[in-house]
Amino acid sequence: MEHLSDSQIARQLRISAWLVFSPFTLLCYEYLITLDDEIARYWSAGRSWGSALFFLNRYVALLGSVPVVVEFMLASMNADARRKQLCSAFQSYHSYFALFSQVLVCVIIVTRTYALYGRNRIALTAMVTVVGALVTLAIVILVRGGDDGALSRNLLAIGCPSATSHPQSIRTAIAWSGMLIFDCMIFFMTLWKAVRFSFRGRENSGTLLHVLVRDGSMYFGLMAIANAVNIGTYTMGGPIMSGAVTTGVNILSSVLVSRLMLNIRDPRLPFRSSGSRGGARDLSSTSTHAGAATRTALRGSLSMNMETDIALDSVWVGDGAPADSGADPYVEEYELVEAGLPTNMLRR
Repeated sequence: MEHLSDSQIARQLRISAWLVFSPFTLLCYEYLITLDDEIARYWSAGRSWGSALFFLNRYVALLGSVPVVVEFMLASMNADARRKQLCSAFQSYHSYFALFSQVLVCVIIVTRTYALYGRNRIALTAMVTVVGALVTLAIVILVRGGDDGALSRNLLAIGCPSATSHPQSIRTAIAWSGMLIFDCMIFFMTLWKAVRFSFRGRENSGTLLHVLVRDGSMYFGLMAIANAVNIGTYTMGGPIMSGAVTTGVNILSSVLVSRLMLNIRDPRLPFRSSGSRGGARDLSSTSTHAGAATRTALRGSLSMNMETDIALDSVWVGDGAPADSGADPYVEEYELVEAGLPTNMLRR
């Protein structure tokens, strides 16, 4: 039977709360300092799968984390029956919210990597298979529920957050291991593209492809480390500290994905194409002023500077369009290939 003294319980509850409040504060700060970029790069842009996923990731993390914060504000070592019932509901919400958040991030990353690999169906199949397997595993573990029989009486008396038995912690760690495998898989896929990109002597730091590779490598490297730490808390953290950094991992993944998606809409980012199968072209954003842009549809596929194509079906060129024309200032390849849809279906 797992047992902790009252002083140990009190100390670990404080640490657990700190590991939730601190990431949430970081999330709010990140939202405020990037709100101007969000308004400039997404609010005025046309509707697309990319913008829908961006807003989902951004606001699900921000608003969905509030009940988790409330859960840890209700921490109690001697909860009555009513509070324990309330805390149990919060705990269930926390588990399913963590799963939904990670699935949402996986969807965004799959579309991004699919674009990076030039709509390669083999790469897409591999990623979807891994995501499907880890989601299935996580759902099975969540539905199976926990086992409180191995906890001492003072641990069972805790309200929020509820103590977790070691067998349940191990099962949850197995579920998170699937996410770690996915992160490592995408990290090495992105790293492989970075190496090929470097070997081909194309190191222009201003291209969209460079941004995708740079941000992707950083993101998956950090997330692999964060998930490894999270798994460690489940296996070695004990009944209270088990999964204590889960909220931090969810927030970190959301923040990094938001940054990645904001960066690929940076108006300072030139659109270049060289070394394509159909010859070399160099396209750059000729205007980033509000309203001074008009869409020019380019039929056919232009490619970025890599061995595989990232289709560029639409770019912006300045022609003195009126400021109230409602035109977006730019568009990038990522959104145009994310679902494999033709340009006229993605943007009107």
